[in-house]
Amino acid sequence: MNQLISQYSGLVFAIVRNKLSGACDSSEIEDCVTDVFLNFQSGLETYDARSSVKNYLAVIARNQAGMYLRNRLQTESIDCEDFLIEIPDENDFTEEIAEKQLLETVHKEIKLLGHLDSEIIIRKYYFGQSSKQIAAVCFSSLVIICISVCDCSRL
Repeated sequence: MNQLISQYSGLVFAIVRNKLSGACDSSEIEDCVTDVFLNFQSGLETYDARSSVKNYLAVIARNQAGMYLRNRLQTESIDCEDFLIEIPDENDFTEEIAEKQLLETVHKEIKLLGHLDSEIIIRKYYFGQSSKQIAAVCFSSLVIICISVCDCSRL
């Protein structure tokens, strides 16, 4: 058994540590590793010699660590304050509603400008495109784009 422990303790420790890190401290991880070898020894009569000892120990380690983790989570007290969600007060909703109404009004006003002018304004102020880029996309002259932007910004 000592040879088995010295040969596979690194593997078992790595599996257990990876599964329990963050949830258990080092002494609990060591206890779990010890339990893995004890479970191996007590379950030798069910060991199938066709599978490798390494794989068998890895399965025991994974299962034992999972059991430690489940037990830890079941017995650990949960602080309800960790799960509190801040509920916005009524003023936050009022601001959101007002902002939505403002956006709807702006959208309606832009549509009233007509197809070309509304496209120019959206491209200029929403997409941040230059007048030159807008002229190329709208197949219009740069002068017309500039006049449209100036006329619409006076409104």
